[in-house]
Amino acid sequence: MSTYSDATTYLTEELSFKKLIKLSIKELIPNSLGSITISIILLIFSLIISFFIGISPNTIEIADDIIKQLLSVQLAIFACVLTVYSILSAFFTDSCLKKLAQIETTEHSKPFLVKCIEYFETSIVIYFIGVLISLIAMFLTSTMETSFRLFNCILDEIFAIILLSIYISINIRIVFELKSVIFNTFCIFRIYTSYRLIDFELKEHTENRS
Repeated sequence: MSTYSDATTYLTEELSFKKLIKLSIKELIPNSLGSITISIILLIFSLIISFFIGISPNTIEIADDIIKQLLSVQLAIFACVLTVYSILSAFFTDSCLKKLAQIETTEHSKPFLVKCIEYFETSIVIYFIGVLISLIAMFLTSTMETSFRLFNCILDEIFAIILLSIYISINIRIVFELKSVIFNTFCIFRIYTSYRLIDFELKEHTENRS
């Protein structure tokens, strides 16, 4: 089977939003010692912040403010990732697409082009999920009164600390994923530029021979 057929086979598979969500969650799960260490640090950091917010008399107000700030950041990143995806799609020439499709990886021989497309698709879904979570959280905190009590004071504080630590750690991890988006964008741009330079060199060589 040719590399073009391989890429076409992967890209024409039935795609569902449920599958994209699964791939997005898989992308967020730490799979190396470095990513596990970073995840633990983020979790500890989130627990510390959540503890001070949870024991504060203004827990709901502070949480609402943090959620709104994170939502603004996520919307900005979401727009940037969509823009980068659109720009990269416009950048790809026929010759560049051919060469990217011919690059194979060790992961079940999946073409590099397919991996790039899948990564940016999952990244967009990741930030969409982050925005959706923040919108739900903002709606909840906006409708709660500052004196709202679910259980007694101590249980409410513990409950708030747990929920806030989960929310903050997940959202910081989602924002932190921007590092990988930037890195992959640089890699694709460098590959695109190198292949364009090769095309220029071949064209000049052909012109000189003629």
